[in-house]
Amino acid sequence: MRSDCYAITNRPGFFIPPELIRYKYFRTAGKQAKEEEKKFSREKELAFFIVEFGMSKKEYGELTPTERAFVYKAWEEKTVRDTTYIRDAVMNAEYNVNRKKGKKFRKLWNPVGSLTQTEKRTYEDTKKKILDMEKERPTNWVEKIYQVNGWKFKKK
Repeated sequence: MRSDCYAITNRPGFFIPPELIRYKYFRTAGKQAKEEEKKFSREKELAFFIVEFGMSKKEYGELTPTERAFVYKAWEEKTVRDTTYIRDAVMNAEYNVNRKKGKKFRKLWNPVGSLTQTEKRTYEDTKKKILDMEKERPTNWVEKIYQVNGWKFKKK
C-alpha cells in the first residue's frame, strides 16, 4: 500500500465525493460535482440537522418534508434576527463610545410604547409642516363638510 495515496487522489474515502466535504471557497469539478451532490443531498441535510439542532438520525427521519422546510425557514429567520441584534448592539456601543462630551448615552432598548429620537423628530417635523400648510391654505372646506353633516367642528 502506498503512503502517498491520499496526497495523489485527495479523497478522504472511496465513496464520498470530495466536493461535498471541501470548504465552500475551494474550486469544484463543475457538472460532475453537482450530479454527485444531488446523490448525497439527504446525507448533507442530515448532517446539517445534527450539527445545527442536535437532532438524532431517528428524530430527523420522523420529520416530513414540510416540517423540514419550516425548520429551515425558522433557522434562517433566527440567524438574521440574531445578526441584526448584534449589529445594532455594536452600532449603539460605537455611537456611545464616540459621542461628544455632555451628550447622553443612547439606550440599546427603548421601553414599549415610547418613541425613538428619530420617530420624535419625524413626528415634530410632520406636525410643523401640517400647521404651516393650514396657515397657507385655510381648512374652511373641512368646516363646511362638518356643517353639512350636522357635526361640530373643533378648532385647535
